[in-house]
Amino acid sequence: MDNKLYVKWKSEVAVLNEIKDMISGYIEDENEALKGDIQKKLDEEKWVKILWNDIEGSDESLKDALDNIDGKIKTRQKKIEKEDKAKAEAEPEVKPEEKPEPEEEKEPERDWSGDREQCGEGSEYYHWAYGKMQVMLREEDYIYLRLMDKKGCKHEWAARNDQAVEIDGKIENVKEFSIYSIGRWLFPEAEDVTVVDAEQAHKMFR
Repeated sequence: MDNKLYVKWKSEVAVLNEIKDMISGYIEDENEALKGDIQKKLDEEKWVKILWNDIEGSDESLKDALDNIDGKIKTRQKKIEKEDKAKAEAEPEVKPEEKPEPEEEKEPERDWSGDREQCGEGSEYYHWAYGKMQVMLREEDYIYLRLMDKKGCKHEWAARNDQAVEIDGKIENVKEFSIYSIGRWLFPEAEDVTVVDAEQAHKMFR
């Protein structure tokens, strides 16, 4: 086990959870006092790659930021769990047999894990404000999408979530999303999309 990396991942997860809680608190309570604290934290932790000025304008942008943070947390937790498993296998812990508690029956929900695994370059999705989009690049738990109909996107949405990425040898501004946005904000079928704000929606959803 690389203990330095393990400690680093643990520390980063703690920071990401702190930022996530601050943003969630701001969304739920509209606590203006948190704005300065969030901006200061994001300025201190530049590796998170989220700028407060880019996300504070709307609940949608804030929720997209939470998706982004969730993706970063999951990536690090996978690495931590892998190291924990390796350690457990090296030093097996004997536990008494336990019977699992019966689970309450719940309504089945669609499992998006298959869609997320199959997502790759060329995959197409629909977003209520951006319309039809195409995946240009995937890096671990992040995908970068190009708008297929920029003219149909409201001006105030056109530059949100932009990330400069090299595609086919050229730098292009595309939209960055967490892979876990599939099933929440990105959908393979237009009819699955829920329009959050009809006035701000892409023209295909108005």
